[in-house]
Amino acid sequence: MEELIEAQKKSEERLSRLEKVVEELAEAQKRTEQRVNELAEAQKRTEQRVNELAEAQKRTEQRVNELAEAQKRTEEEIRRLSKSLKDLNIRVGGISESLGHPLEDKAIAKLPAILKEKYGIELFEGLKRDYLENLQGRMEELNFFGFGEKNGSKIFIIGEGKARFGIKDLKDFEKKIKRFGKKYGEPFPIVVTYIFSKAELKDELKTKGINFFLSYELE
Repeated sequence: MEELIEAQKKSEERLSRLEKVVEELAEAQKRTEQRVNELAEAQKRTEQRVNELAEAQKRTEQRVNELAEAQKRTEEEIRRLSKSLKDLNIRVGGISESLGHPLEDKAIAKLPAILKEKYGIELFEGLKRDYLENLQGRMEELNFFGFGEKNGSKIFIIGEGKARFGIKDLKDFEKKIKRFGKKYGEPFPIVVTYIFSKAELKDELKTKGINFFLSYELE
């Protein structure tokens, strides 16, 4: 009887331990399920974030496409404006040239007498507008030029006629003078214009030894 009582006691102890283990397993299962739920929620948030990023990427690509299209339109507009500007420059150049020719004609007609009276330069022939070979052996168009003599020295008249004479015209004319140098004698540069783009240009021309006449001075 005592042995049965002892065995019963041991069985109850084992049963208690089993119950405790079951409780622990149940608690662990509960924690596992909670963790699974947390992971599922995290996965849900991740998927939501991925969807948001995909949507943002879609909007970004759309914006990039819009910018590319805008850039394309801008480049097309720039090309169109460049062409318009080029056409305008051609037209302005043509107008400037057409205004320059009367100046050159005045210079060709009136300067020989002025050169003789004011500067003591005797021209071998009259002035003319034509092409002339420069130091590089290239034929170059001159607004007007002529050959003469002063005190026994050869003089080369090289002239530029511009409706409105500016800084760029001065630089271009100086380069032209250098391209001829003293090939035909001592250069005697002359500028004929209706007006200078800046009043200071007159002093600059004097400093550089370039003679100039306004159109009315050739009347």
